[in-house]
Amino acid sequence: MADPLTACPCCKQPIAVPPLDDLLEQSGIVGHGAAVLRTAWAARGLPVTATALFDAIYADDPDGGPSTSRMYRELREAVAASNERLRRFGVALLHDGRVHGWRLDLQGGGR
Repeated sequence: MADPLTACPCCKQPIAVPPLDDLLEQSGIVGHGAAVLRTAWAARGLPVTATALFDAIYADDPDGGPSTSRMYRELREAVAASNERLRRFGVALLHDGRVHGWRLDLQGGGR
């Protein structure tokens, strides 16, 4: 059976990508990767700053997270691991240097 169609968070057109919760479950993305993907998905294709992603990743941390350098390292690791798992769905988190952040690509996985 084919993956169910979902609406693109940007343009609302049907796309052959599972809905977000199904995508997370089918890809096995959890933890930091899930927080990054949820935040990027909610941005509807617009870039999300690293600061906004840190806020999502460390929302439950009473200290606001580790040192800045460690946060960037963990963010890069979460994005890389997520992209490995998302590749088969044609989805990618792409770096956007204009805002020092990332955006979601549902149209071909950054290819």
